Amino acid sequence: MVVLPVVARELRVAARGRAIYRVRFYSVLVMLGLFIWFLKASGLDQSSSQFGQSMMMTLTICAFVFCLFIGVLATADCVSSEKREGTLGLLFLTDLKGYDVICGKLAANSLNALYGLLAILPVLGLPVLLGGVTFAQFAKVALVLFSTMLLSLSVGIFVSTHSRNERKAMFFTVLLLLAATILPFLLTVVWSDNAVRSIPEQDFWRTFFISPFYGIGQTMFPTPPFPEYSFWLSILWQWLMAAALIAMASSHVPHSWEESGPKKKPRLMRRKTVFRTQARAARGRAWLEHNPFLWLALQGEEASPARVWFFVLAILAIWLIGVLKFGIGLMADVEIVPMTIYLLHIPLKIWIAAEASRRFTEDRSNNTFEALLSTPLSARQIIQGQLQALFKQFAGPIALVLAWETWMEIHRPAGHYWGAWRTDTMGYLPQIVLLVADAVALAWAGMWLGLKCKGRIRAILGSLILVLFVPWVMTQLIMSMVTPYINLWGPDDSKKWQMTAVLVPALVVDLAIWVWADSRLPQSFRQLALRR
Repeated sequence: MVVLPVVARELRVAARGRAIYRVRFYSVLVMLGLFIWFLKASGLDQSSSQFGQSMMMTLTICAFVFCLFIGVLATADCVSSEKREGTLGLLFLTDLKGYDVICGKLAANSLNALYGLLAILPVLGLPVLLGGVTFAQFAKVALVLFSTMLLSLSVGIFVSTHSRNERKAMFFTVLLLLAATILPFLLTVVWSDNAVRSIPEQDFWRTFFISPFYGIGQTMFPTPPFPEYSFWLSILWQWLMAAALIAMASSHVPHSWEESGPKKKPRLMRRKTVFRTQARAARGRAWLEHNPFLWLALQGEEASPARVWFFVLAILAIWLIGVLKFGIGLMADVEIVPMTIYLLHIPLKIWIAAEASRRFTEDRSNNTFEALLSTPLSARQIIQGQLQALFKQFAGPIALVLAWETWMEIHRPAGHYWGAWRTDTMGYLPQIVLLVADAVALAWAGMWLGLKCKGRIRAILGSLILVLFVPWVMTQLIMSMVTPYINLWGPDDSKKWQMTAVLVPALVVDLAIWVWADSRLPQSFRQLALRR
C-alpha cells in the first residue's frame, strides 16, 4: 500500500521531464558565473581571509534570493491551475485526502527547486577552500537556505489553495514573503533607535529572529551579542511556520474547488460599485472607439494600475517614515539611496515583463487570437493596443519614481551624509535613464516572447535575460578590460567612464530590441499567434 499515492505519481511524472536537468545545469552555470566574476572584479587580496568571507557573502545572498522567491514560480499556481481547469474536484471523488493532494503537489513542484539548491551547494563551498570561512558556517548556510526554500514553497502552496487566479496567487505570495523577511527588521528598527547606527541591543534578536534573513546574518556575522540558541530558534520557527501552512492548506483544499455564490454587499458598497461601473463604462467606450484591443487588454483587475501605485507608494512611504524617524541625512546615505532605487526598479521591470507577456500568452493558449484575427483588426493595431494598455498601467507610477529620484539627484541640502552621497551621484544617473529605456524594451520583448514561448514563466525570464542580464554581462566585460587603465585617469574621468560603461551597452541592447521587435513582430504576428 502506498502511503501518499499522489506523491509517488507526481514524482514519477516530474522525473521524466527535461526541466529537472535544465534547472540543475543553469543553476550551476549562474553560480559559477558569479563566482568567476567576483574572482575577477574583486579588488581584495585573494590571499586574505576577507576575500573568502566576501565571496561567501555574495554567493549566499544570491542563493538566498533564489530560495526566498522560488515558491512564486514553483508552487504559487500549482493548485489554482487545477481549479481553473476544473480537475481539482475530480481528485476528491476518490479516497484521497487533503494532505495527499497537497503533499503530492508540493513534492512534484519542489523537486526542481530542491535539485537546483543541491547543485549550487558545491559552488557555495568554494569559499571554504579560499579561507576565511569555516565548514560550520557553510553547513549553517546550507541549512538556512533549505529552511528558507521550504518556507517559500509552503507559502506558495498555501496561497494557491486560497486563490483561483494565477497573478493574484503570485502577487500575494511575493507580498507574504517580503513581509516575512522585511517587517521583522523594520519593527526592530522602530523599537530600537540605535539599531541602524551601532551594534544592536541585546534584545534586538527577539523580533528579528522570525525573519528568514536572520539565519544568514547569524552565519556571516557571528560577532553580534545574540544568544547562540537564537540561530536554531530561527530555523525552528521557519519549520513550524512551513508545517502550519501545509496543514492549513491540506484542511482547506477539499473545499477550495467549490464555486462560492456571490456575497450580498452593503448598500454603500453597492453604490460605490455602481459609480465605479458607470465611470469604467464611459472610459471603456472611449477605449473601444480608439482601439478595441486596448479595451480588451484593460479588462479585469490584472490590468488595473492600483497595485502598481500601491507598491510604489508603499516603498516611498517606508522611506519617508525613515526620514521622519532618523532624519534626511541618514536616509540619503550612500547605501540607503541605491537600495531604495533597486527596490523600486527591479520589481517594476519584472512586473512590466510579466504584464507584457501575460495577455499574449493567455490569448494564444485559449485561442482568442483566432477570433481577433478574423476581425478587421490588424496585427499592428493589436500591438499598439497592448502598448497603450501597458502605458496606462505603469506610466503614472514610473513618473512618480522618476520625480523622486530626480529630486534626490538635484537637491543638495547641507549635511555630512548628503555631501558623501553627492560625491558618487554619477552612479545613480544611469539608473534613472535606464528605467525608461528598459521599460520600453521589456514591453516589446515581453510581447514577442509571450507569443513565441509556450509558458509564461519562460517568456518573463527570457525578457529579463535579454534586457537586463545581457547588458550587465557586456558592462562587466568592458570594465574588466578597461579597469587596468582607469588608474591612469583622473577621478572625474574614471567616473564618467564607469557611467558610460553602464549606460551605453544597456541603451544599445534596448534600442536593438525595440527596432527589431517593431519591424519583425507585426510581420510574424499572425504566424506566431495561430501556432500550436
